[in-house]
Amino acid sequence: MVKMVKMLQTGQTSFDSYLNELGKYYRGESRYNRLRNGQIAAVQDFQEPYPTPASTESLGLAFMELLNRYVYPQIQGRAKFTLQFKLKTDDDITDITLTKAIMLTYADGTLIPKELIFQEIYKAVMAQAENYGDSEVLAVCVRSYSDGCLDMNIVRFPTKEESDLSIKNTFYKYYQINNLKDASWSKNQTKKARYNTYITKDTQVLKNKTKFMVADLETIPYKIGENDENKRHSERKACGLRSPE
Repeated sequence: MVKMVKMLQTGQTSFDSYLNELGKYYRGESRYNRLRNGQIAAVQDFQEPYPTPASTESLGLAFMELLNRYVYPQIQGRAKFTLQFKLKTDDDITDITLTKAIMLTYADGTLIPKELIFQEIYKAVMAQAENYGDSEVLAVCVRSYSDGCLDMNIVRFPTKEESDLSIKNTFYKYYQINNLKDASWSKNQTKKARYNTYITKDTQVLKNKTKFMVADLETIPYKIGENDENKRHSERKACGLRSPE
């Protein structure tokens, strides 16, 4: 993740270079299938040298790209998704689901911000990096479940360039969110309160202070009649007493 942050900070070209490097893992084009009841399965195969579960940045971006290109354009209503690895451990090849379903939308069908989605993806990938160590990842798969899918006649899939730009923006926002936890107020930043120069400060210390009472009577002036301009009267409205300590 540190490597990605440094590349992001150096500008667009460096981050594009990182995405191009990620593309060297890809074997052929990614693909998807519409299954029943609003389900979508999107897959990206890898080629040698295969990434390992420790390649957390690459795998996190690969999952995000599948969401961008095939899931987001088609889902309708509420949606969630799962992440899968096709893993090669020694001589065994198996499919594993990384975590329980991750919500893609709020209960009303509104999309959850992508940077929060990427945060959940990265957490799931990090957990598997510790569990599977040196295994090889042959492919990644996203399975989404939604209330329905849009009609294919109105679906518009983003281009690779559009997806890459979306990924960069998503990661930039993700980095900003995670950087907030490091923000803190320094003691050196604390400044003494400043007062206007015309306000004087009384430094006199009173001795042998005696308690006393303070009374305040509020009155409101008013006229007896509309034509009685010169006769104004006051009516008592409130009274207060206070005993300073």
